[in-house]
Amino acid sequence: MILPQAYLLNEQLLHTLSQFIARVGKAYIPPKPDDSHTNLAWEPETGCISGHPIPAPLGNFTLAIELKTFSVLLRNADNQAICRVKAAGMRDDQLLEVIRNWMQETGLDGQLLEYPLHFSIPVYGPGVNFPYPSSDKDSLETWAKMRTLANEALFLLNDAFSLETPIRIWPHHFDTGVYYQLNKDDSGKTNRSIGAGLAIADDLLDEPYFYMYGWKESGSLPYDEKPNLTYGYWLVQDKWKGALLPHWEWSANGNHLERVATFFEEVGNWMRTELTGKALIMKY
Repeated sequence: MILPQAYLLNEQLLHTLSQFIARVGKAYIPPKPDDSHTNLAWEPETGCISGHPIPAPLGNFTLAIELKTFSVLLRNADNQAICRVKAAGMRDDQLLEVIRNWMQETGLDGQLLEYPLHFSIPVYGPGVNFPYPSSDKDSLETWAKMRTLANEALFLLNDAFSLETPIRIWPHHFDTGVYYQLNKDDSGKTNRSIGAGLAIADDLLDEPYFYMYGWKESGSLPYDEKPNLTYGYWLVQDKWKGALLPHWEWSANGNHLERVATFFEEVGNWMRTELTGKALIMKY
């Protein structure tokens, strides 16, 4: 299946809009060394991209993006929307002002949102601070199905690793990912790890793709001994080493979850065995 250009454009809109959630996380949630206080989650049950709970004097709230209405929501502790604004037709500065007022109404200092994020993302569409266009319903439904598939596959991977690593969307690259710290040295520093997830179109591929990479502090994995893969392929170069499963391959006729899980199992088994001596078996 080849994705239409409308899909890529709408994913870029979501990436840009999600920066507001990350900005709220940076402003009001206690910071963590890995920046996880700024990351997001896809909630299939609510149809929303959401941030972490915001501790406020009037209770806990979350900022979220509702896909079906392409709206930014402020939700209470029961995930009920108490404020909402449609993104279409609004500029970034206008949305920031709306969200700042919401924060003030919950008892927080809205001026804290003036501090920018510590990273930047590509400038999409017409440029900075132009009104958001209307979203494409089919594209957002496709995005939702894709991120639900990522959640399901990474849940199976967590189970195979016997770890409860949070499955989160990282606002910088907008990938749904997990990170496994496999070993630490005497000082507590991680020296062997594996990362996996679903990435958006970028410099590696011009379409969404699942990925997995392994890392160790001393040297590289023996990629000249890597196994053949049923789905996906290996990419070993200076800037990135690991395996990729492009959208066109997993989205062909058949069981999508089985294809993604097979990819993760074959790549993960080889990487984990090389890094720890332990095999990886997924149940799906």
